[in-house]
Amino acid sequence: MNASYELHNIGHALWVRTTTIRGVGDWVIAKQYAQYIKELICVDGAFDASSGRVLAYFFRLHTLSIDAHSDVILGTQNQFSYRDLFEALPSSLRRLDITRAHGPDARAIAIVRECSPYLEELRLGRCTMFNSHPVCDFWRSFPFDHDSYMSDQGTDTYAHSLAQELLPLRSLKHLRLGLYLIPSTTVLAHRLYHRRGITAPAILEWQQPLALIAPGAPGVAAQPMTRAELISLLHEPDPESEFGSERMCTMCLSTTDEDSRRVEREANLILKGLLPSLETIQWMSWFTPGHLGFNSYLLSKPN
Repeated sequence: MNASYELHNIGHALWVRTTTIRGVGDWVIAKQYAQYIKELICVDGAFDASSGRVLAYFFRLHTLSIDAHSDVILGTQNQFSYRDLFEALPSSLRRLDITRAHGPDARAIAIVRECSPYLEELRLGRCTMFNSHPVCDFWRSFPFDHDSYMSDQGTDTYAHSLAQELLPLRSLKHLRLGLYLIPSTTVLAHRLYHRRGITAPAILEWQQPLALIAPGAPGVAAQPMTRAELISLLHEPDPESEFGSERMCTMCLSTTDEDSRRVEREANLILKGLLPSLETIQWMSWFTPGHLGFNSYLLSKPN
């Protein structure tokens, strides 16, 4: 009987070692097995206003994945506001993976600094036009603000600021960032011009209504694009023939790839210089199927 009881406990511990939280009510059950849980997967809807500190209960937690798509709330005045899905973390945490966030990374980083100073791997993913299908309410309301995660401007300043925020995490080895270090007009350049074999103009105003190219008349502007048309254009998936596992848009490659890689390397140098423990850095890559892959960089290990 003793052996059977011990085996039962071992099996039970293994069974809940990785636990998925699908709704707020799941926390009540999960907390009963906190001593066994090493990995938590929190899907969209796992947190509400009362569960901000619940993660601190899981004192043996090693890996945490959070779908943060609910980090914005549409208020009664039809205005969005950010909210913290979590306010505390266990000190045992070594790996944190946040996906589909809208809010700034700084708040999550601040909580990590305070609660999980020995974190080794941090992934900060964003809700983007490429992983938001159908279009989420946030991006439907702010179709001109995609440059918040897609830009090649001010990257040195960003890298310095990020490094300062991460400075106390002296064990951090692996960093993934949800940013595309490419011109914010890359999507429009490809879908309005490159797709038709036309070189995009040097200046594409991201925040101005853009003219549709008249069918059969390359380079000739038709009526201005409406807001709804712009949203539809931005969120439409590019076909495999343009960005697939075996083919990429050659015009995008010639105009964007080299400069993007250079900007990434420069940012890497800044981050590595201030965070010597870093071993790998990943940036979101336009030149991957669905634009959902990464450019990965292996950095030299500290002596």
